[in-house]
Amino acid sequence: MRTRLFSLLLLGLLIFGSSKVLGQTDLEKETLTLRIEDLIPQTGVVRAALFQSSDGFPNNTKKAFALNQSSVTANNVTLTFENIPFGIYAISVYQDLNNDHRLNKSILGIPKEPIGFSNDPPVRMGPPHFNDACFTFDQKHLTITIHMRTR
Repeated sequence: MRTRLFSLLLLGLLIFGSSKVLGQTDLEKETLTLRIEDLIPQTGVVRAALFQSSDGFPNNTKKAFALNQSSVTANNVTLTFENIPFGIYAISVYQDLNNDHRLNKSILGIPKEPIGFSNDPPVRMGPPHFNDACFTFDQKHLTITIHMRTR
């Protein structure tokens, strides 16, 4: 009887404890706002990919955690990612000038369309690494600004 009571008490604590943890996880999903500046006005679509790791960053959008896009009507655009869990992320962005759903590159692999990354890391001899573009998302609302560049 005593063992059964102890087991029930332990089970109750586990259930209550796990519901508290689950509740905290639900609260730790918030809004990430992305402000993209220095776009070519009135041209194409801006496409953003949010990555949780270096796997796929910055080009493989199939491995992105979330995607967002908007028509370009001015030299800046604001995108919002909702219900994003707290964590480490990096963002890659390009302005799809001809709306063909891909980043057009020269024969040497140099982007022909404007590109940008979180933290605005320098772009030398290829795209930046995840570690150069990553940031910590750990607050209720965070706004990241990315400045687009063309070569």
